[in-house]
Amino acid sequence: MLDYMYGMDANVWQDYNPRTQEINKDVLRLARRFRLPGLADRAVHWLSKDLTTANVVERLSICEDFGLDLLRDKILEQLTFNRRALAEISHSPNIMQYPKLMQDLLKLAATAPGEDAGQSKGKWQKKA
Repeated sequence: MLDYMYGMDANVWQDYNPRTQEINKDVLRLARRFRLPGLADRAVHWLSKDLTTANVVERLSICEDFGLDLLRDKILEQLTFNRRALAEISHSPNIMQYPKLMQDLLKLAATAPGEDAGQSKGKWQKKA
């Protein structure tokens, strides 16, 4: 956070890549606490990268926790274009911890297009 505030090593922040989602959540907490929108932007950008069926539930829950409605809506919108990923996530044991998210995903599943439109774009990776 101090590197960000004082601009000590801009390269570190250009290539922001926390090792875990917990670290990224800590960065989001610090950004909120100290009102650092640029720091929050980097953390939000990282949340939007490399989404998989294995990490999307946790990332959506982070969006909920931090009020990142725009990112949450964009992720959910992308899920509507990949019926297979949507079905996999809807049946994931992790989703049971987030009833509101489960409800939103089930609504999406009911209105998702019949074809796997997002599959051709390569947006989603199979869970590791």
